[in-house]
Amino acid sequence: MKEGARVLLAYCDPVVLAAGERTLYAAGFEVVGLCDNGPDTLRMIREMEPDVVLMSLYLREKNALYVLERLGEMPLGSMPAVAVAISDNQTDYLCRAEELGSFAAIPLPALPADMVEAVRAAQPLDRMIPCFAKEQVIRDILDRMSIDRRLKGYEYFVTAIGIACRSHTFFRAMTTVVYPETAKLHGTTQSRLERCMRTAIDSAWTRGDLERQYAYFGNTIDVDRGKPTNSEFIARITEALRLEAM
Repeated sequence: MKEGARVLLAYCDPVVLAAGERTLYAAGFEVVGLCDNGPDTLRMIREMEPDVVLMSLYLREKNALYVLERLGEMPLGSMPAVAVAISDNQTDYLCRAEELGSFAAIPLPALPADMVEAVRAAQPLDRMIPCFAKEQVIRDILDRMSIDRRLKGYEYFVTAIGIACRSHTFFRAMTTVVYPETAKLHGTTQSRLERCMRTAIDSAWTRGDLERQYAYFGNTIDVDRGKPTNSEFIARITEALRLEAM
């Protein structure tokens, strides 16, 4: 992240907040807010739309995992990059934070220098979208897969694949981030979303170009099922887009 990036700090310890604020300012970053609890962190993300959020796992009232879970449901103009301060031995929490969208873990004790390094390494997710994740590119590959544009599942796949392309973290968090965020953006439920996606896949594998589909999916599809699941489809198309861009 370049100098001038807007940073939100969320830590319970006021000493850490003050030291972090001074060090980040000195490094050329703008600290747009300080808070010590989960609800205020979410409110400030919504109101201030920071580029980067640095927070400790344990916050007052609600912890960082709660913040990450709710963050995926928020209709933000730009999604911030998030780093969580967490101990090396808290493996379960670390894995869960990564699944929910944390791009990095800041070691404890939280040192201001580590905060600076985390901000410098950060890239907000929506600013990481390369050319292969642009909407028209996604539409082109869905057309090649014979996904019918007239079906609702087509538009749902466009959105879901775009979200999955943002980072490997979203790619791994299909049911906790990709589906919920896609459903939110389209004003539908997750169950209806998945049902429409399934209909689109069923239609494509019944009427589409099987040779081309096999070229993309090959032996990754269960033999008995004969077609990919929603998650398998999104994952394989995302991977294909990445490989084509290399």
